[in-house]
Amino acid sequence: MKTGPKPISAINRVLSRIEMITESGCWIWMGKLSGGYGRIGVGSRSDNTRTQVPVHHITYQHFCGVIPADKYVLHKCHNRCCCNPTHLYIGTSSDNAVDAAKLGRNPFFNGEPYKDPHYIPGVRYSQNVYRSYIRSEGKSVSLYYGNDFFEAVCARKSAESRLR
Repeated sequence: MKTGPKPISAINRVLSRIEMITESGCWIWMGKLSGGYGRIGVGSRSDNTRTQVPVHHITYQHFCGVIPADKYVLHKCHNRCCCNPTHLYIGTSSDNAVDAAKLGRNPFFNGEPYKDPHYIPGVRYSQNVYRSYIRSEGKSVSLYYGNDFFEAVCARKSAESRLR
């Protein structure tokens, strides 16, 4: 059996790696980020319970209480790496989607394109590359990846007609 220093609690690890910004009141996580959100590993590697948890969930649970299973922890400040519990609140999936749409972070809110008047289902454009795909048997199947919009649309339309 290994002996050594006692593990530091998750909340103490979080509090040791934040920077408090006085102007905004945000507590900025200075560690690992994923999608702009702070994340920290909790659990044990030896019994395979280790998982990555959002830092704002840890501070919310410590200072405010339990997060209901069907709810989200949302940011009043809209700063993803903030973990100040006074900037956090409980909301629904719908609240989260509305918030994201207001900030321009959810381009397909309510099934409609947010800023793209040339939206074609199954064709995406990102980082100067077109990608077309189709969902088949619950999986996304990539059809085209390249810089030609016409080819991406043709690949999508061709796959649609084969599946009918």
